[in-house]
Amino acid sequence: MKGKGSLKTRMDAIERLFFPPNLGKNTNRQRTIVLQATSLLALTAGLLLGLKNASIGFGHLALSLFILAGVGAFSLWFIRRGRLVIPSFLLPLSALLVLASNLLVGGSLQESGPLVYSVVVVYASFLLGKRAALLFAGLSIFSRALVYFAFSYGLVADGVGVQENLSGLIVTSFLISLMAGFLWIMLDSLERSADQVSTSEARWRSLVENAPITIISTNTQGDIQFINRSANISVSEMIGKPILDFVRMKENKRAVATSRKVLRTGKSAHFETVARYIEDREMFYNVSVGPIFGIEGEIEGLTFIISDITEQKQSEDEIHRLNAELELMVQERTAQLETSNQELASLSYSISHDLRTPLRAIDGFSLALLEDYKYVLDEQGRDYLNRVRAASQHMGTIIDDLLRLARISRQKF
Repeated sequence: MKGKGSLKTRMDAIERLFFPPNLGKNTNRQRTIVLQATSLLALTAGLLLGLKNASIGFGHLALSLFILAGVGAFSLWFIRRGRLVIPSFLLPLSALLVLASNLLVGGSLQESGPLVYSVVVVYASFLLGKRAALLFAGLSIFSRALVYFAFSYGLVADGVGVQENLSGLIVTSFLISLMAGFLWIMLDSLERSADQVSTSEARWRSLVENAPITIISTNTQGDIQFINRSANISVSEMIGKPILDFVRMKENKRAVATSRKVLRTGKSAHFETVARYIEDREMFYNVSVGPIFGIEGEIEGLTFIISDITEQKQSEDEIHRLNAELELMVQERTAQLETSNQELASLSYSISHDLRTPLRAIDGFSLALLEDYKYVLDEQGRDYLNRVRAASQHMGTIIDDLLRLARISRQKF
């Protein structure tokens, strides 16, 4: 168990090192299709050509072809289990083995050898990323060098294989290295772009999925492509279905009219809707519908941003209720004020008629005493009477001021 675990750990480490950047489901599907087709081709070609060469004479070329067929079979087995890295290594390695064997025996690939090396490097780079470009470029140069040294040291009979010279080896190695460097730069740039796109997508997806509102995107036909949350229905059950399936019948016309308006004008639109749940509780929502533009500016779909405004509506209703209560209270206070004004008017009338009579009597009799008995009264008596008259007149002035104040308080501003 421990050995299996350590082997799996090493294989996972190799996969992390050589596995190409994730460019989306379509690219991964294409990579799998290429591997399946290549494995099937290696299996078929290896068996047929291996049997053909074995019938002439079993040598290292026939052996390499049978190895290629075995690699194709093992690759198909690994692909069925979702392990793509191992066949991505084995297939180009076996191709290099077959090419080297073919060059040693002077086979049909001796003229197209450099092209086959280039195809192997590009193939491995597509499947395994930029590091594989350098790795298989080095293996290609090593394979070519082995062929050269095999002829140089007489390990192959003269006139059997392709005669490799040093200048040809250098030129071929230079071209393979140049191509590997170009692939490294291109794939490195692609990986950086993919990482940026992946990071940006993860950031925005996290932002959208954690947003306190519901965000739905549809195509132009109204089929749901993405939804971040749903209160009552599973998100997976909503993907691919028309959004109208989840809209109340009485709101269908408004939703369709708003969507068509956005598709026609390319401008966002808004409307409010209400939903009633099982508990017979109404929920209010504000729906914002906006266009999704493609690369060339065409509308590819719609975005629905749905926010719960139930609390806002409840607050507005509470404000209206409080305003109504306040208005009723104002009316009651106004009625009480009018009653107080009426009472004040009655009091003013009483003051005007009930208090003025005794005051006039006091002032009149004081004046009569001064006029009729001025010789009887001494100076101090006349002074007392003058003070009584002055006080009664001052009291009359106060009454007049109170009456004017009462009239002012009853007037409108």
